[in-house]
Amino acid sequence: MRATRQLARVFGEQTAVRVASARVLVVGAGGIGCELLKDLSMSGFQHIHAVDLDTIDLSNLNRQFLFRHKHIKRPKAEVAVQAIRSFNPGIDATADQANIKETTYDVDWFARFDLVLNALDNLDARRHVNAMCLATRVPLIESGTAGYLGQVTVISGGKTECFECQPKAAERKTYPVCTIRSTPTAPIHCIVWAKDYLFAQLFGEQSDEAGGDQGMSAEEKAENMEELLLLREEAQALTRLAGAMGSADFAQR
Repeated sequence: MRATRQLARVFGEQTAVRVASARVLVVGAGGIGCELLKDLSMSGFQHIHAVDLDTIDLSNLNRQFLFRHKHIKRPKAEVAVQAIRSFNPGIDATADQANIKETTYDVDWFARFDLVLNALDNLDARRHVNAMCLATRVPLIESGTAGYLGQVTVISGGKTECFECQPKAAERKTYPVCTIRSTPTAPIHCIVWAKDYLFAQLFGEQSDEAGGDQGMSAEEKAENMEELLLLREEAQALTRLAGAMGSADFAQR
């Protein structure tokens, strides 16, 4: 395989052989998972197994590039594996549509792999995979995204800190206006927008304290105020437009 030969030239024959023989587990075949599976298949890894519970939705297609419109409602892991086989026809790639927390995926099952890559957006499942990898001493590469930010951590039992070693931030109960207005990434953002801002614009109960700013930094509060002022200007413009539409000379304006 060309990737193996190129790997041998750069890192040596021994490393290339280890990569080609390694058994790799990818948990999650979404945005991060698609990228990982593509990279692994193009980098000399020959034995890859993917696990994902979800099926493909229309909203996935803009960022999960291994999927096409014809794949909607099909299992993510299955379609992703089919895609990487087209990149590297000789690869040993398999897939399961399942919850990684099922009893089938126990310590003995995890011990079959030489490397695990996490591409999950579920905190509970990430903790489970972390525990399984610590129990089996299988190296884990943990990754995630938040908005425009991303992070990756290499976890090796007895050598590095694990996923549980760092405290996780408590779920935020307030949200900056700029987030729910410009870059909403979760259903709760749309709910807060409708409840605290859209409702107020429609029914005239606009409040500078909508949504609250407890727990926000001074910079976030300042950004909130700017967004609220912009929202007020837009609401006033909409009100003027609505009034103008009822006038007799609106069509001539």
